[in-house]
Amino acid sequence: MISLDIGVWVAALFTIAVLSFLYKDNKLFRFAEYTVVGTAAAHTFIMNVNSVINIGLVPLLQGQYIYILAFIAGLTLYARYWEKYTWLMRYGIAVIVGVSTSLAIRGMVKVSVISQIAGSMLPIVVSNNPLQSLFNVIIIVFTFCAIIYFVFAKDLMPQIKTIGYITRIGRIALFCAIGYYLGMTVMTRYSFIIDRLQFLLFTWLGL
Repeated sequence: MISLDIGVWVAALFTIAVLSFLYKDNKLFRFAEYTVVGTAAAHTFIMNVNSVINIGLVPLLQGQYIYILAFIAGLTLYARYWEKYTWLMRYGIAVIVGVSTSLAIRGMVKVSVISQIAGSMLPIVVSNNPLQSLFNVIIIVFTFCAIIYFVFAKDLMPQIKTIGYITRIGRIALFCAIGYYLGMTVMTRYSFIIDRLQFLLFTWLGL
């Protein structure tokens, strides 16, 4: 039985409007696109206002006056609307860029360096599980060869043939990793469209 929920109907109509782009670009698709973009922008604005209130204003009113510096840095960004005081904006941007960069570097080092190194330190021999031992050896060898591929260039060291073989294995390992991530991306896109089709057929139409 077809759903009588107004929310389901709205979601179904917008889904059909978006899928209509598969035929060609049309006004129905553009309406759905603009609605989604506008809703997302409004939601982001409200979330940012709530963040300023909950993360900045509330602690400030509770006596944590150090947050005054954050508000001052934020207010300097609006100095760009007055030509005479535009130079004040540079201080706010400097604070934002400095803090954002430091947080990004810390997260990047933890995720892209430390976690990767820890994930590559696997036991070569796993008791009662020879298949896992084989997988661990493959991961260790591929990781080592991929690192050598970036560190050494075959053209720079033609006299050492071993480096050429190792870098070739490293390149194959990189191709395997890129192929895996590409396949996962494609599967994710397929899961989205399958979920929408199931929504239309079962949740909306009740088939």
